[in-house]
Amino acid sequence: MQTLKKVLVTIDKISEWSGLIFAPIALILTFVIMYTVIMRFGFKDPPIWGTDIVLIIFSAYVVSGGAYTMLRKGHVRLNLFFEKLSLRGRAIFDASTAFAFFFFIGIIFYGTFADCMFSTFVIQRTTGSYFDAPLWPVMWVLPLATLLLGLQGLAKFIRDLCFAVTGSELEAKEGNR
Repeated sequence: MQTLKKVLVTIDKISEWSGLIFAPIALILTFVIMYTVIMRFGFKDPPIWGTDIVLIIFSAYVVSGGAYTMLRKGHVRLNLFFEKLSLRGRAIFDASTAFAFFFFIGIIFYGTFADCMFSTFVIQRTTGSYFDAPLWPVMWVLPLATLLLGLQGLAKFIRDLCFAVTGSELEAKEGNR
């Protein structure tokens, strides 16, 4: 049981760190957008790379926060039904719906990994602009973020299953949550 707790703590730490690593992307995105807008409307000289870079950074940012959001219980859920259940009932419900989550994550991982490999193989670049930015580096964020979300989902499933079976929480928190 101690090994399982250590694995859960490790997954939580990875999710925590992924959130901390990817959070500054929002600041970078904000500054790029501000610069592009100022150059476009203030100086009538928009950078040719502005739109491409904003789309690339935003794509990476959106998918990168999934594991951290799950760790912090920030994903949207239908509370109309869920809030009426007991704590054990919630754990049973979450554990029983985890299979749909893993099926979905598997499909997303398969698709993003295939796209990532193709993009890397052909050295994919943006099209339709003068900047012609490389896309393949950011494509690696997609399967990585999906894998991290799947790992955090596995940790949640293990905790929910333990609570559903035993009625007590599997203490795997190191005071950071």
